[in-house]
Amino acid sequence: MAISKTINFLPEYFQSIPNDRFLSGTLDQLVAAPQIKRFDGYIGQRYINGEPLNGAYLTEPTPFRTNYQLEPNFVTTDQLQMHGIDC
Repeated sequence: MAISKTINFLPEYFQSIPNDRFLSGTLDQLVAAPQIKRFDGYIGQRYINGEPLNGAYLTEPTPFRTNYQLEPNFVTTDQLQMHGIDC
């Protein structure tokens, strides 16, 4: 069973409105039961360089979400070039 309110663990003289607001925004979310929805499929681009990708892709409910969804990416930097050092 998940803890409903962490403020109930504080002594009575610490159970103030500001402390309740702080704990509701921080600790209560950490100890609450997770609301997880499982996805069995991929979300993202279905084509790379005009070639279709194989896999089980989830269909988006609207064309707007199909065209404007976020995709996972990462960016790296070369620390030597940032400091003006050529290799």
